[in-house]
Amino acid sequence: IEDEILVGFCLVDGRPPDPSCKIEFLTPSTLASTSPRPYLSDLGVIPSHRRQGLGELLVQACEGWADKRGYDKLYLKVEESNNPGVRLYEGMGYERTKLPWAARDVDKRL
Repeated sequence: IEDEILVGFCLVDGRPPDPSCKIEFLTPSTLASTSPRPYLSDLGVIPSHRRQGLGELLVQACEGWADKRGYDKLYLKVEESNNPGVRLYEGMGYERTKLPWAARDVDKRL
């Protein structure tokens, strides 16, 4: 928050996943409720404050939250067309994985 204006935010879903969910049944519409946890589901920085390191600080805060709870990984997804997001996460050491969705959807995810 700067001068009472919210300039960035992030959200981590740390709820335990549904144990009855099998990864082979994941679809884009069920990802939010069945994704691996902890799951960084939202991250945003307003345009005037981008490219100043705030996104990285927010991700680091999420990683710290996960670490304090004993998690050794933080999961996320980003559209491949979101070049700034892809650069951010890859620059922080995140690796591309593929989810078992239809081929037309898999290649669009990081």
